Formats: sequence, C-alpha cells, structure tokens
Amino acid sequence: MVLTKRTRVLLVLGGVLTLIATGVVIGILFRPTNTPRVTASASPHESFIHLATDTMAAAGGEWTFDDKKTPFSLREARKDKPEECLSDSSAEQYSLTLYGPATNTPSETIKSMTRHWQALDYSVRTVVDTDDAIEIAAAVPGGSEIGYFASTGTTSITVQGPCVEAAPTSTTNALQEEFLENVSKSVSTAGGSWTFENKKTPFSVARARTHSAAECLSDSRMEQYDLVLYGDAPADPRAASDAMASQWSKRGFNVTTVVDNSDGIEIRADTPDGSLLDFAVSPELSSLLFQSACTRSVG
Repeated sequence: MVLTKRTRVLLVLGGVLTLIATGVVIGILFRPTNTPRVTASASPHESFIHLATDTMAAAGGEWTFDDKKTPFSLREARKDKPEECLSDSSAEQYSLTLYGPATNTPSETIKSMTRHWQALDYSVRTVVDTDDAIEIAAAVPGGSEIGYFASTGTTSITVQGPCVEAAPTSTTNALQEEFLENVSKSVSTAGGSWTFENKKTPFSVARARTHSAAECLSDSRMEQYDLVLYGDAPADPRAASDAMASQWSKRGFNVTTVVDNSDGIEIRADTPDGSLLDFAVSPELSSLLFQSACTRSVG
C-alpha cells in the first residue's frame, strides 16, 4: 500500500504501530522482546509489606488494619515485629490482616485478583466459594502466603511471611540497655524535671524502655534507638553544661562543643560504640538527645 500526503498521524502505542490515513487504519504488531523481570533486593519485612500493598492497589478502595479503625499506612506497618512461627517455635514470621470495602460482585472481584496474582506467577487456589463470599489464597515465591476474601459485607487481605531463623536478641537488648544507661545517667547529672518529646509526658526509664528501635538514618537495613527529652532551664547554664561534659568525659566519651554564645550552650559526646549524646541549655529550656549505634535490623 502506498501512503500519500493524506496520511495524517503516526503513533506508536505500547508496541502497536498505527498509521491513520483518511479512511484507512493499519495496525502492525511488533513482537515484544523477552525482558527479564528484575526484582529489587529488599529485606524480608519490606518484601512482606509489598505483598499487602500490591494486593491493596489491585483491589482499590480504603483499607484499615485489623482493628478496622486505623487506616493502613506504611509507617504503621513497618512498626510490626515478627512473631513466633506457628510451625516452628525457634523461627519467626511476619503476619498482617487488613480490611477493605465490601463488593457487590464477589465473584468478579475474585476473578480480577486471581488474574493479577497469576500474572505475578503466584500459585492460586480457592479456599471458600459460596453464593455471597469467596476466598482465595496464593503461595508466593520465597515462602510467603497471601489470602484475599471478598463478600458483600467486607473484603480482607491476610499475609504471612516465611518462617525464618529468629534473629538473636542479645545484641539488640544489650544495645538498648547501654542506650538507657546513657539516658538515665545524663538525666541524673542534669537534674530537674524532664519530659518526653511531646513536652507533656514525664520521663521515666520504664516508659523509655517501651520505645522500639527505629530504622537507622544512615542505613535502612539497620536499626537504632533514639530519644529526645526536654527539661527546665538550669539556673546556671554554664555550670550545667560543664557538669554534663565532665560526666561524659569520665565515661570515656569524646566531648565537643557545638554552640557556645549568649543564646545558649550545646555540647555533644561520641561514644566508642558509635552512639551520640547531645545536651543543650538556654535561658528558656534544656534538652537531651540520644542516638544509639546502628545494629542489624530483625526485619
């Protein structure tokens, strides 16, 4: 076929070359090349969360955690800790249940999710199939299991990660104890009343112990403890700063001055294990900041 000047548009759309001429549409299909699927390296926890978020995205709608009140967020999901594996008490696994909106057509909803999972090479099976409720489950490469339930009353997603060898807790526990020792000794040296970061809750070691380790700022594969406390302004900022510097130095910490002017004084200490302590005093208030060293995350 000869194309004349009357040919108006040349489009390439998703591997289909379409020539649109007056009264003529020609479609030429190009055979796609075999492009290997690249899987990004991720921690077991991140891979586990991805299963849930991918299924939520495919299903659509608003989702909550298992209390059916708290909206799902990655921030909250990452706070979950692994639990003892049901099949092996020496191993641990992540589990998560989410609830979503009801569907008027459970059968069509399940068919759509089945196609989505099969496209991801999941091995899909039917668990329950009644007139108004259907549940499917899938074995995911890597050992995880995911389930999807759809009914005219609600929808839900359940995810169980693979059972893996429980991470040793001695390192993390020792890190937390050393972290809390730095906190309690610094608060004792400073004296006065101290609160947590909200400036309302009174500080106590017992309450500080309930704080979980967070993602390490310098390496997302690691975790660390951090804490910010606020106290009253000292009667003598210079004396308070000198007393803290002396206590830290006696413990073998490297103490340096960050700020020293009419607005206030700030000092910091770097410990041999990589922890950071910071003490700031001013005419208005005082503050303590603590960051532990980074250690291997259990996630």
